[in-house]
Amino acid sequence: MEASDPRLLELFEELSRACADRVAGLSADDLLRLVADAGKLQRALDVIRVRLAGELATQSAAQLGADGIARRAGHPTPASFLAELWQISGAEATRLCEVGVAVRPRRAVDGSVLAARYPTLGAAVGSLSLGVEAAAVIVRELDQAAPYCSADARAAGERLLVDHAPGLTGRQVQGL
Repeated sequence: MEASDPRLLELFEELSRACADRVAGLSADDLLRLVADAGKLQRALDVIRVRLAGELATQSAAQLGADGIARRAGHPTPASFLAELWQISGAEATRLCEVGVAVRPRRAVDGSVLAARYPTLGAAVGSLSLGVEAAAVIVRELDQAAPYCSADARAAGERLLVDHAPGLTGRQVQGL
């Protein structure tokens, strides 16, 4: 599959060359800075992947049936389609889709725009404060609690989890 914009491939090639030229013989401090920079770049790319996965999932929603993008491509779910397109695991594709749907604005029946299901979480992911794995844990926990609490209580829980999750892994977020 070709890139929709050739500048994306050029940027990747430039970053790859810069990293390859600089890695060998780095001091420990410089190596750790470069590793941290790579993590930030990955989170920035994950913001884009979450947005794309959320849109793909929305345009592949079950209620669309055979008209959904994933079904038209021969896939039962948007996650299975995404896993094939991006050559990632089904679990990772599912996380991206779940987080993407949870943090994207929704549409009402009349077409008007509604807030995202978890706007605070969306802002944290968008600002690179939280990674996808931690965000997926928060979505799962909030969705499990939703039938048993008010919208206000769920929003308070969202804020609490988002406030305490930066810097934590998905497993650590599960322990909050």
